[in-house]
Amino acid sequence: MTERPRWLGALSLLLPGLGQVARGNLIRGLAVFAVVASALGVTVWYGHPGWYIVVALLWLWNVWDALRLPSGAPLLLATALWLVLAYGIGVQVTEIKLGALLHNTERGG
Repeated sequence: MTERPRWLGALSLLLPGLGQVARGNLIRGLAVFAVVASALGVTVWYGHPGWYIVVALLWLWNVWDALRLPSGAPLLLATALWLVLAYGIGVQVTEIKLGALLHNTERGG
C-alpha cells in the first residue's frame, strides 16, 4: 500500500469526507460528511449512548472509503447503517409499538 492512501485515511479519520475531498472527489466527500454529521447530530439529540456505535461504524466506513478510492467502499453498507440509526431512533422517539400491529387486527378493517 502506498503512503497516499494511508494519508487519505488519516484525513478521513480526522474529519469525515476530508480524505475523499483531498483525493479530488468533492461531491463524494461532501456526501460522506453529510451522512456522518447527520447521524452524529441525531444521536447527540436523542442522547442514548448505545446509538454512538452506529455513528462510529459510519465513521470507520468513511475511512475505509477513503482508503479504497477511486472505487470506494460499498455504499450499501453506509446506507444500511444510516437507515438502522434513523429508523431505530425514529421508532423509539415516536413510541411505535410494533406488537400492536399483531394484536389490534380488528382495527384494520
